[in-house]
Amino acid sequence: MAARKWFGMTWPAADGGRDATLTEQLALLDETAYHQLPVAIAMAAVSVVGAPIVKYGTAEQKARYLPRILDGRLTFCLGYSEPEAGSDLASLTTTAIRDGDDWVINGTKSWIGNAHAAEYIWLAVRTDVEAKLPLAGISMFLVPMAAAGIRTEPHQALSGQICCTVSFDDVRVSDAARVGPVNRGWQVITDTLTGERVLLAGELAGMSRRQFDELLAAVRADPDSAAGPSGSDKRARLSGMAVQVQAVNLLLTEAVGKAESSAAHTARLASAMAGVLAAEVAEQLSRDALEILGPAATLGTPDAPGAGIFEQGLRLSILAFLSGGTNDVQRGLIARASA
Repeated sequence: MAARKWFGMTWPAADGGRDATLTEQLALLDETAYHQLPVAIAMAAVSVVGAPIVKYGTAEQKARYLPRILDGRLTFCLGYSEPEAGSDLASLTTTAIRDGDDWVINGTKSWIGNAHAAEYIWLAVRTDVEAKLPLAGISMFLVPMAAAGIRTEPHQALSGQICCTVSFDDVRVSDAARVGPVNRGWQVITDTLTGERVLLAGELAGMSRRQFDELLAAVRADPDSAAGPSGSDKRARLSGMAVQVQAVNLLLTEAVGKAESSAAHTARLASAMAGVLAAEVAEQLSRDALEILGPAATLGTPDAPGAGIFEQGLRLSILAFLSGGTNDVQRGLIARASA
């Protein structure tokens, strides 16, 4: 993928990209998710870290980080959530206080996936504790996880993935670690958030499409036994799943189209809607698959239906309701934007 310049394909050519469209990137993500390629972190680095550096990074930052992202070699974790903040970034309390040419970071981040193996943390911190508008006092940093004062406590999630509590105790970093203007971190995040949410939903959509195809293959092996006679409830569920999987793809296409047309407000609304629907469809599809195929589908072994993809999908579907902002948060954004 790196040799074909598929990482960072939407970046400008001057930054190593191909000036590709978001639609092309979504198609690539859909295929990598469908075929379950182990490139999720590398793909996430492109949109979460790379895109802000392309827009806000210094020449030095671009030279240091972009080639590694384009090669799929930069590993990172996302330092947003906190014990008392969750998806509400306006409530974050981790601070970075200026000390000469450096910043001193203190606080705790929670539920941080891949922190135990990441080289960097993309970190949201409060740099103005007295800001009248809480979002106005946030800044973004790309901090090495090997920095003195960072402590990582891993926890294994139900999905089998490792989530971590990451503590910062007088962690000193240079100002060169800051990406974007001081106290303008919210803008740095939101400028790329629409694309990020679309891509998260796209990954879910690709996985759901794979699960649905695996389910159809399993049912077709013995249709009457697996799905019952014509007009059965199980066959009706299969039809409903086909509609829902296609509905997610259509909504994603609309969200990408709005993002590419620079309709920022409607793009954010459509991406939030796509994310909510993609998460709900992923969970419902996994549940229906288990009910249609029976106990064998709850196994995670190679000889299980779909080689264990349905059991895996149901565990991961819980994470789908949290990534990129919980579904409840997304519904709130949709409601306010639609009012």
